[in-house]
Amino acid sequence: MNKDNIIFGLFTAVFLVLYAASTFSLLTDTTGSRLFYMLTTGVPPMVVLLLFPRAGLVVVVLLVCSLRWMYDWFELLPREATWLSDILIMMLVLRTVLFMVAQRVKLIKIERLIAVLFAYALFTSLLNGVDKSSMAAGSRFAFRYVVLFLAAYHLNLTPRFLKGYIFLIFGIALFQLPVVLAQCRNAGWTDPDSVYGTFGRGGTTGMGLFLIVLVAYLVSRMLEESRIRFSYLVLIVLMSIPPVLGESKFYFIFIPLLLAVMVRKTLFRKPALTAGLFIAVACLALGLNYFTLATSRAKTSRQPLMILFDLPRYFRHDIQVAEYGRYDRGFQYAQAIRLGLADPVTGLFGHGMGSNTASAAFKTSSITLSMFAQWKMTSLNTMGVIWLYTEYGLCGVILFFYLLWLMFRRSRVLLASDNREERIYGRTLEAIVVTFTVWNFYGAAWQLDSINIGFWPLAALLVRLSYQVEARRQLAPAKEPAVSTPVESGTPAPAV
Repeated sequence: MNKDNIIFGLFTAVFLVLYAASTFSLLTDTTGSRLFYMLTTGVPPMVVLLLFPRAGLVVVVLLVCSLRWMYDWFELLPREATWLSDILIMMLVLRTVLFMVAQRVKLIKIERLIAVLFAYALFTSLLNGVDKSSMAAGSRFAFRYVVLFLAAYHLNLTPRFLKGYIFLIFGIALFQLPVVLAQCRNAGWTDPDSVYGTFGRGGTTGMGLFLIVLVAYLVSRMLEESRIRFSYLVLIVLMSIPPVLGESKFYFIFIPLLLAVMVRKTLFRKPALTAGLFIAVACLALGLNYFTLATSRAKTSRQPLMILFDLPRYFRHDIQVAEYGRYDRGFQYAQAIRLGLADPVTGLFGHGMGSNTASAAFKTSSITLSMFAQWKMTSLNTMGVIWLYTEYGLCGVILFFYLLWLMFRRSRVLLASDNREERIYGRTLEAIVVTFTVWNFYGAAWQLDSINIGFWPLAALLVRLSYQVEARRQLAPAKEPAVSTPVESGTPAPAV
């Protein structure tokens, strides 16, 4: 950092202190709303962060992982404070778009698909006559982290920043343990809904995915280093405690599947390492299952491992209990299929962006929303894939998951690298895309902040790295044989 940046930073800090002080002294309950209060105190620092976009990304992550906690647990902030992360995301995206236009950046295939997705979303909304407030709410839920992916992708990525970012999310993950223990103690160890870490009420599922992303990174390191590190296993155990206390059963039900995906290419090349990892994961699953039962935190019939081995029966049970007004996952899948078959056009193109999005901020209310609300199939409480299907239809679901597939394919470039760290990042990218995809079939993955913040920014940085590696390979001397991979080629766009 040069002297000009230091001087500018000092002047900026003084300005912010004076601005905040004047705002606090001028505004009262009678002179301004809480929203205006949050904007006047929050927007200036965000404008400054636009000059340091990588710091802006870090702040977005910290805000999403803490604001709801401050609101739900400590009641230090008003509900409107949770919109600050959205405001900063929009500012970062606007900055990125302006620089891309000014520099005439050539779009990669993923970016072109995102543009197609947004055009398709507008088409479905106009086709179904969705009102403007519902469209705004629907676009917020469907695209805010997709566009954050674009902003993060166009950062000036360096190996040091990528390592620092991963260190940051590890710090957030480990901080969940003392917070969760405090929440359990306060709730008397009897209310798992009160165990959500710093992700806010209802954020237990998101906390689970956030932690699995880091489990994937640690497993990737062990696979590439060809040894099982005791310190990594300890970290995995520590990070597994919060989801178990919050009864996020899918957390360690999914880990064996994730591990199978990650070792599929090394199963025969490194059989001892693969067997050791599976034994370690099996011991972890059995230990957590025993802990769940020993602390009486789950009924015997609903213990995690029993759910894993008896999924068909639970699916049938979900459909049966719908007769008594309980609409669980099995019923919601069956109902979505019934509705699609009854109206094939809507089944293909959906009811439109925002038609099934519940939002108090945008005051959404429609016949479509009321219809899905009776079955608890709105954006607030249904699986990501069901919500996407109701709003965008089968064609929209295919497009959204094709976006994830394109990101998954970029991992091949990193896996073909001769640099071990880059191969670790390739395994990690592969694993987190699979995790996020599967999570959409289990919970409200596409809708929840706590889930998306663990996936999209890191995926963007790793996709960006894949283009940097590919560009480096293309610029290598002709005498060095290039490693061909069946993926899209291209030079990364300049950082903005």
